[in-house]
Amino acid sequence: MFAIIGFFTLGLAEISSVNEAKELASRLTERSFALANSSNFCFSDNFQLPENFYVAGKRVYYVLEIRKIEFGDAENPINSLVFSVYPREEIKKSYSTTDTDYTPNAIAADSFRTNAEIRLFGYEYEWENPTDSMIHSRPSDNDFEVDSIFIDPQAADIQLNAIEMIREVKLGKPYLYVIGCPSAACSADKTAVGKSESVHPPSPDGSDEGGFKC
Repeated sequence: MFAIIGFFTLGLAEISSVNEAKELASRLTERSFALANSSNFCFSDNFQLPENFYVAGKRVYYVLEIRKIEFGDAENPINSLVFSVYPREEIKKSYSTTDTDYTPNAIAADSFRTNAEIRLFGYEYEWENPTDSMIHSRPSDNDFEVDSIFIDPQAADIQLNAIEMIREVKLGKPYLYVIGCPSAACSADKTAVGKSESVHPPSPDGSDEGGFKC
């Protein structure tokens, strides 16, 4: 009897974890889709992420990956922003395993398509073996564009627990900037991205201080 109860309790806990992850991915997709399709020429929003999922009296730790997929061509660009939620143990396994082809299994994912050019900015993400610590650091003080963003609220070095998004139109072309950041540093990171060489650097003559206008 105890074994049966334990089996069903474990099953319900796993289902609840998946549901929590799906809700997070769906909520992020809805808010970022609304931002990407805003009629404003420059608009920003901030997303605070939970430290963990609380399921069946236990804390379930996760890692969120944000990445982009490009479709179409230069004349008809279609880009997709993908939110994937992983159990933290899966990410640990992907770093510690000797199988270089191992792919961590996501428990939830959601995405949307947009004609805006998507640019991702964040911190380098590594697993510090043999401990469970995470290392986060900027690749550069001036520009830290990345291929994908990993949000890990339980990281040992810098707890990334927020996302800053900016939707901007430049010369008629829409852009969506996505920044993974610690909640206390999102404003500073937004300023750093805005003034980076590849976005809006200050003008040489000092007439424009650079950065986002919103």
